[in-house]
Amino acid sequence: MAHDPAVLAALRAALGEADLEVMEKRMFGGCCLMWRGHMLAVARGDRGGHGAFARVGAQAMPRALALPGAAPMVMRGRPTADFVHVPRETALDPAHAGALIGMALDFVGRLPAK
Repeated sequence: MAHDPAVLAALRAALGEADLEVMEKRMFGGCCLMWRGHMLAVARGDRGGHGAFARVGAQAMPRALALPGAAPMVMRGRPTADFVHVPRETALDPAHAGALIGMALDFVGRLPAK
C-alpha cells in the first residue's frame, strides 16, 4: 500500500470547500497534498508508518505536538524543524485533522509560491 486511503480522505475532508489548488503527489511512502508548490501534509501507509505528517512550522509546533500521539517528524534519523507526525487515529479524527491542516495552511500560506 502506498498510502492509507482513509487518512488521505480525512486530510482531503479537512481542506473542506476551500477554493485552493491542492495537488496530490506520491512521495515519502505516501500521498502528499501540495499547495503553492509546497508540501502541506502526507497520508502515509505501511511503508512509512501509518498516519500522517504535516508541515506546520516551528511556531505552531507546540500546538501541533498537543494533538494526541503527535511527535516531531523524523527523517533519516533526524527530527525535522517544521513537520509533525500524528498516528492514524489522530489523523482520522475530523477535529484533529482540521487542526493539523489549518496549521499547515497557515504556515505554507506565508511562504512564497514556487
